[in-house]
Amino acid sequence: LVDRCKRKYPGKSECGLENYRLSQIRGEAGSISGPIILELKVALTLRLLAGASYLDMIWYGVALATVPVIFRFTIYLMDLALTNEEFFNFPDTEEKFAATAKEWSDIMVKRRGRDLMCGTLFAGDGLVVHTEEPTEKERQGMDVGAFRNRKGCFGLICQAFCDAECRFRYWDVQWPGATPDITCYKQTALYNLFTSLKIPNKYHMVLDEAYGSIGGDQHLVPYSKSQLQALTTDDNLYLRMKAFNHILSSQRITIERAFGMFVRTWGIFWKPLSASY
Repeated sequence: LVDRCKRKYPGKSECGLENYRLSQIRGEAGSISGPIILELKVALTLRLLAGASYLDMIWYGVALATVPVIFRFTIYLMDLALTNEEFFNFPDTEEKFAATAKEWSDIMVKRRGRDLMCGTLFAGDGLVVHTEEPTEKERQGMDVGAFRNRKGCFGLICQAFCDAECRFRYWDVQWPGATPDITCYKQTALYNLFTSLKIPNKYHMVLDEAYGSIGGDQHLVPYSKSQLQALTTDDNLYLRMKAFNHILSSQRITIERAFGMFVRTWGIFWKPLSASY
């Protein structure tokens, strides 16, 4: 077997060949290869999340047929390890809210000399995770059109919010691809925190125009093109509104940067996800 591997995979290390041999033994349910320990399961799962093909997992000494089972089981254990899978180091005291807002303020002062938008907590937006066309079982009775996003792909909608350092503080995904961002957001626990006044009124989030109908002072969105055009005769107000849009955009772009780093880090999102996998 080792000689065959050397001919088929020239240049592979002896360690890789040994793992290949172990995968063959494990595939035959032998007892001499030893258990697939949790550390190996985590390593395999992280490698797949980083974008590796399941075919590469043979070099971990794991039979290919077991890779999907190990992957799903390890993800399940990760979910169990999180006390709340939606919130990440979310501020829950006045001191923590103030510290989160200060990060935005420090950046604004560094760039513009003073904080022109006091009280920003998070930048947020929706992310479409591309998937393969869901099967009838995966749709759970829903029409397949509900999963087709306006961008021309099948997908799931995530709602994500980050702080000034591009660290995700809230992340939720539970909606098919055709669902509007605002509909998704209004069903989240984060929205409930705002509506139940759990987040002080002096703090807000910066969002894009898709969230404009929420209104209020805690969900800031840019002025629309029609709103700006209606005030072209009032130069002073028009310029102030344009300046507001520019400042808001300079903060809101943070969530786009966070999405970029997220997708670049986890290569599993470089191609459509297969739910059955």
